[in-house]
Amino acid sequence: MMKSSSQRTGLHLLYIINVAIITFILAIDGYFHYIGLHKGENSLFSLVLSIIIATIFIIMISLFFFSYKRISRNIKELHTIQKKFEFITTASDIIIMQYDVVYRRFTHWNPSSTEPHKSFNIKEYWAYIFPEDLPIAHQLVDFMDSRNDNPCTCEYRYLSPSANQYSWQYNDVFPFEHDADGRVTSYISVCRHNNKWHEVENKIMQFRQNISFITLSNGIMFVRYNVNNDTLYHLDNSGELTENIITFDTYWNSVHPEDLPKAKELINLMREHKMESFQTEYRYKNPDQDDYNWLVVNIAAYEFDSYHRISSYMCLCRNNNTWRQAMDEMIELRNRAESANKMKNAFLANISHEIRTPLNAVVGFSSLINDEMPERERNKFKLIIDQNNKMLLQIVDDVLALSKIESGDIDFIPTTFDIYNFIQSVTDSMRVVIRPNIELVCESQEHFNVSFDSRRLTEIISTLLVNANKFTHNGNIKISYNYQERGLYVSITDTGIGIALKDQQRIFERFEKVNNFVSGTGLGLAICKGIIEQAHGKIGVKSELGKGSTFWFWIPCKKEK
Repeated sequence: MMKSSSQRTGLHLLYIINVAIITFILAIDGYFHYIGLHKGENSLFSLVLSIIIATIFIIMISLFFFSYKRISRNIKELHTIQKKFEFITTASDIIIMQYDVVYRRFTHWNPSSTEPHKSFNIKEYWAYIFPEDLPIAHQLVDFMDSRNDNPCTCEYRYLSPSANQYSWQYNDVFPFEHDADGRVTSYISVCRHNNKWHEVENKIMQFRQNISFITLSNGIMFVRYNVNNDTLYHLDNSGELTENIITFDTYWNSVHPEDLPKAKELINLMREHKMESFQTEYRYKNPDQDDYNWLVVNIAAYEFDSYHRISSYMCLCRNNNTWRQAMDEMIELRNRAESANKMKNAFLANISHEIRTPLNAVVGFSSLINDEMPERERNKFKLIIDQNNKMLLQIVDDVLALSKIESGDIDFIPTTFDIYNFIQSVTDSMRVVIRPNIELVCESQEHFNVSFDSRRLTEIISTLLVNANKFTHNGNIKISYNYQERGLYVSITDTGIGIALKDQQRIFERFEKVNNFVSGTGLGLAICKGIIEQAHGKIGVKSELGKGSTFWFWIPCKKEK
């Protein structure tokens, strides 16, 4: 390693001083010899003088070599320190900058020689700063120009003269030199490249963003429980601790009342801090929410004290609504499947019974008819066979109609017709099946056109009238209609036996009958309900035992003048 100029100057100066002193001593010695010989003085004086001069000469030579050795050792130590300093600055990627307040110049110092490496002015300094970070650099220069006698720190992106891209640079700035009045005249800045720290910070930020994305997309919430102070903390989406404390009053009020035992069990386990992990599930409602959400809560020991006792837990709370909904749907589908299986068995049993009864009559009476029996009795048997054939045909038609409805294969062909004329036509055609002692009355007299499938409407009204006639022994059957809520409302009221409240809903199901001894398959109302629901309408009944019934339905349709 090369000696610095100041070190070389010190050695040269010491050498010159010693040579000058020795020369001066030799000159004195020669002078006194010359005087002594000239004056004829005795040789004793000259001898003593020579001894004194020689002694001084030896002492000066010894001092010279001693000083030289000491200075050399100091220089060697200085070289060692410089070498260490250079290693530290190089290994740590540190550069030393000095700012002269008076001349407003920056100096880059060479750590190996402690001499200036490069000097540049303010304008050149601005050119090295990343444009977006110029305000930070301006603040630093303003701070130093104000001669503030305090240290400061700052960070910006800096383009070194030999570099191709900007690097993050962290600067520790300290007052270095002062004038006679104590004002700062220069600052020393220890500049450290900080790219690796920013790379780590960016990776951590990216990691936090990934965690936040996962938690938000999966409905995950982090909660931390501190055993020592018995406190719950709501963490942010990346799992960082916040000052958001969840009080236990808020916690208990947010848990669904039915699930409070599960939540209390969880808190008690963490307070005992013996189990390292645990899982539970309950319904929880955040203060800003209206509905409860199912949460799966997993807890795990997070921190331990010096005795390896649990000091905190991390709670991962995951929204489980989707899974719960899927499970509920599966349970509902299972129940529907079981119900469908029961309905299938009931359907087969009922249809078998309903078909077998008229079929037995047809087969039985057909086998009894012969040419030898009286014509009157033969006609009676033929009538019975004809009635049972019609019953079989009706059963088959009803089953086919119900199958189409349940499969969604039902069509509507809307036509426009006058509702008054339509109702009159239906009632006129039904009078032949209405009992003679029952009066069929249409109470409504309003004329207006509606757009709907007249076939389906005829089927619905006819079925309801047949049912009313079946359970009404005397009195009347009244039909009325009106247009309301953008749809046609029709009601059929009878003075029949009525229907118990507990039976008013089930009669709309397949093969359900109030009186099993009354003829019929129990499919008529189910077909009516299916047609009306396919048309997005509604059907219902109001009834009281012994006081008659009112069946009503509403179907959306257009009213035209």
